[in-house]
Amino acid sequence: MKSWQCFGPIFVKHGYIFKQVQGVPMGGNASPHIADLTLSIVENRFLRTNPGIRLHTDEILITNYANFTEIASNIYELSPAT
Repeated sequence: MKSWQCFGPIFVKHGYIFKQVQGVPMGGNASPHIADLTLSIVENRFLRTNPGIRLHTDEILITNYANFTEIASNIYELSPAT
């Protein structure tokens, strides 16, 4: 009988086995809550720096912006550092 021990989240992608060594564990009980909090922070920062954009329900709505490319690129610049 073989025995083994798992020291963290492990997943398979394209036939390769990976061990997650950084970040929130995938499938953990707190993972969805931490993801929601993180995305709320990013969303809040984005909306504060782009006052012409408003939320509709849970989506961001952008209409008739000549600088849409610039606005879209700001989304990733405002992400929390990892």
